[in-house]
Amino acid sequence: MDVAPAGAELAKKHRCPIYTTVPGMMTAIHSGQLKVDGAILATPTSTHVPLGLLLVDAGVHVIIEKPLSVDITSGKELVAAAAASGVQILVGHHRRFNPYLREARQSLPKFVTS
Repeated sequence: MDVAPAGAELAKKHRCPIYTTVPGMMTAIHSGQLKVDGAILATPTSTHVPLGLLLVDAGVHVIIEKPLSVDITSGKELVAAAAASGVQILVGHHRRFNPYLREARQSLPKFVTS
């Protein structure tokens, strides 16, 4: 799923289906027109849990850009739904091991922790 014009061009070039909304993609998954093994949710934080629940319900493993949710309650709801369905979710901390951030962390005074 991609809403950017470049995404549509790339999908067309590789003859891949493209959807501009997760519900639209869910319709294709549930109808058997599309099989998705995994998805990356890099959307506004407020959409992580609702969209994550849709994906989990469809049996799609999900990498979710941090933070997982806007509050603890909804985050726990998503984690419980994934556990109950056997779907794996992972919160992406893509910058945690970035060499620039590691160097910056090392240059901070010892009393500052990550």
